[in-house]
Amino acid sequence: MFALDRVLDQGWTLEASDYIELGTDGPHPYLIGEGEGRSVLDAVRAARALEELELADRAIVWGHSQGGHAALWTGILAPTYAPEVNVEAVAALAPASDLIGLLEGVETLPGGSVFATYTLQAYADCYDDVSLGDDVRPGARVSFDEISRRCLAEPAVFTSILTSLTTDWSTYFDDLTTGALATRIEQNTPSGPIGADLVIAQDESDPLVLPEVQERYVRARCDGGGELEYRTYPDRDHGGVVDADSPLLPELIDWTRDRLDGIPPTNNCCTNTGHQRRRSALARRHRVISRRAPQRRVPIHAAAPRGHGSIARVQCCTRR
Repeated sequence: MFALDRVLDQGWTLEASDYIELGTDGPHPYLIGEGEGRSVLDAVRAARALEELELADRAIVWGHSQGGHAALWTGILAPTYAPEVNVEAVAALAPASDLIGLLEGVETLPGGSVFATYTLQAYADCYDDVSLGDDVRPGARVSFDEISRRCLAEPAVFTSILTSLTTDWSTYFDDLTTGALATRIEQNTPSGPIGADLVIAQDESDPLVLPEVQERYVRARCDGGGELEYRTYPDRDHGGVVDADSPLLPELIDWTRDRLDGIPPTNNCCTNTGHQRRRSALARRHRVISRRAPQRRVPIHAAAPRGHGSIARVQCCTRR
């Protein structure tokens, strides 16, 4: 789990929720926003109910990849579903944000058919109007069913990814950006208002969540009157942006500390398309910050598939 040691060094508590039905026989609602967001908020509620813990009455949400999608939805849902959680800030790291945009480009992605399989299976399980028969070609059903039952970390999935690199996309799927599936995907795109402080981080060479798709999502939020900070990082790829040696991690800790200290966030929506390269940690931390010793542990909550603690956090996708 990325940055766990750094979180604990700050005296913060980390909470990381499982996604609904993950690891069970039930359907896992992959990239279905309300279920993801509610899982995070419910995890915070559960942690605060533990008698042996005394947690602060505010939360900060981190999430990477599918977890970034969950983090964005947590920020959207919190004011109405769980206002008492008091989500003060959201950090979405390489999030699956513009879902239609991702599906439009998934045909050319390494292993794109694997991620499309996870998405389509989840939506068919959760929505009566989405049918596998409408979107999966008959000759691909055996492969589709096999992939959909696999966990992302299993070696067999990597074999499936390699196979997909040499297989014509059209042998698997029809157009996934039309019909009932596209309507449902649009509904699960995290486009609603987020009143909490928001930062979105993106690798400039991410082969899975494409930078141009992320920038389009950021631009749409900015054009809609939203405020956020957009940071980009070179040459880290999708998972590497949260590796232990990534420059993002110390900046994320600093950003979180600033939110807890009440320092106003940066809003770079007004610069060009809302895109601004990250500032160096030295330049960003030139000011002297006086901080009070925390009286209680502050939960930082992230949407994550597995974990413990009290920063709400979500990570990458996993399958049952």
